[in-house]
Amino acid sequence: SQDDRPTNGMSLCRLCHWSFDEGLMGVGKDYEVKISKRVRIEQNFPGHILTLSERKIFTPEETGFWPDQENLDWHRNEIFKQT
Repeated sequence: SQDDRPTNGMSLCRLCHWSFDEGLMGVGKDYEVKISKRVRIEQNFPGHILTLSERKIFTPEETGFWPDQENLDWHRNEIFKQT
C-alpha cells in the first residue's frame, strides 16, 4: 500500500500478518478479530490462532491512531475470506 498513515497499519506478529494478508484473519467494526471459516475447516493451521477469534485488538490510547474503519471495511470486503 502507498498509504503510510499510522491509521493504515497494525503491529502484527509474523503469523497474524500473513493471515491478514491472505484474508484468513480480519478485524470487525468493533475492532474484534475475525478468523475465516477456512481456518477452522482446513484444520492445518496453528491452533492458537483460533484463540484470537472475537478478541478485541489492542489499540493506542489516542483514538486518532486507531486503525481506520474505512481501511478495515475495504479489507473485510475485498480480502477477508469469511467462508
